Parts: sequence; structure tokens; C-alpha cells
Amino acid sequence: MVVVFLLFIHATADLLLMLFGGILVAILFHKVAHWLHRRTRINEKLALAVAVLLPLLLVGLGAWAIAPDVGDQIGKLSERLPR
Repeated sequence: MVVVFLLFIHATADLLLMLFGGILVAILFHKVAHWLHRRTRINEKLALAVAVLLPLLLVGLGAWAIAPDVGDQIGKLSERLPR
């Protein structure tokens, strides 16, 4: 029985880690939304939307800001690599 359980854990380890990570992220978003709801008195669902969308917006803006530099570096790297 223990061997079957260990084989099951080994086979589903990636899935279980992703599930655990998703739960942790959901808890984080919920806590941030609850804090926003208490501080600003906005609807809790709206606070959750802000808590989820604001970090995504910031990451997107950051990627947009550094994209030209990364593109230039990739171009320079491709010129220097041997063929």
C-alpha cells in the first residue's frame, strides 16, 4: 500500500506542486483583496479584480518597457554567435 502511494506521488508530483502553488497564489490574492476592501470600502469582488489585474498590468508594462533593449541584445548576440 505504501509503495502504491509513493508511486502515485511520484507520478503526480508536478501536478501536485502546481496545485499547491495555485492555492498559495489564490490565498495571496484573497488577502490583498480583503485588505483593499477594508481600507477603501470598495466591493470585495472589485477589490479581488484589482488585486489580480494590477500585478499583471505592472508586469506587462515592465515587459513592454524593456522589450526594445532585450531585442537589441538578442540581435547583437545573434551577430556574434558563430554560424
